[in-house]
Amino acid sequence: MIVAAAQHQHREPHVALKPIVEAMGVTWQGHHDHVRRDPVLSEAISVTLMASSGGQHTTILPLKLLNASSSVSMPTG
Repeated sequence: MIVAAAQHQHREPHVALKPIVEAMGVTWQGHHDHVRRDPVLSEAISVTLMASSGGQHTTILPLKLLNASSSVSMPTG
């Protein structure tokens, strides 16, 4: 799996959330809704244009918050 990454605000590394979420077996829309409701994560996400995504807008999150994001929607079962 290749994950798109970028340096965004203050040159801090960010990662594209959707490919990571889908690789974990979690639905993107459900996870995205959760991130938007979370008081910390909702303030940290950004939408950017990523050339590696074919020029599409991509939701990104600071790398340091990736663990918090992935722990909220782990698949059960």
